[in-house]
Amino acid sequence: MEITNKNLEEMSFSARIKFAKETSDINLLFELIKRKNPNIRVAVAKNLNAPPDILLILAKDDELAVKSAVAKNPKAPIDALSILAKDESWEIRATVAKNPNTQSEILSALAEDEDWLVKIAVAKNVNAPPNTLCNLANESYWRISEAVARNPNAPHDVLVLLSKKDKCEIKLAVAENPSTPADILLNLEKDSNSEVRLAAKENLRNKK
Repeated sequence: MEITNKNLEEMSFSARIKFAKETSDINLLFELIKRKNPNIRVAVAKNLNAPPDILLILAKDDELAVKSAVAKNPKAPIDALSILAKDESWEIRATVAKNPNTQSEILSALAEDEDWLVKIAVAKNVNAPPNTLCNLANESYWRISEAVARNPNAPHDVLVLLSKKDKCEIKLAVAENPSTPADILLNLEKDSNSEVRLAAKENLRNKK
């Protein structure tokens, strides 16, 4: 049955939320984002069928939950993500940094963020450019370096650098990273920390 605007009004609230999350009817999606209830707009923002124009509108919404839903949407257009990457809320910026489809240019900009949680989110993103990961690996706060060490796309020279850090948690992250090359793991097998040595040995075994 074709859903009309009149049908929307007759739906229960839960049915309207479900419809907003799933429909591909662009005209009705535009109607739904006009609703005052933010839960409706959140549902539209989560919709993988929502066109770029609608997600761009919702990226400018006043409600944090709506903007967060757009930031999580893997179909969010670059214009929407660019706006959200500059949001005053660190949570929104971190959510953009976690999005697997966030472009490398945006991630590079977010790597300069003042909030360390945003930097960690960038460090974990497989789309982060090599030079960005290199810069983050040199951050003073060890949790950022640890996040880089767990990134499967961390460059070889970055993993070499991190494998020589004093902090055991960073070396352990390198040892556990399935992408860490054998030459680095062989060196970590000789580490003074038993947990690091064991992780390196296990990772080498898995490569055979």
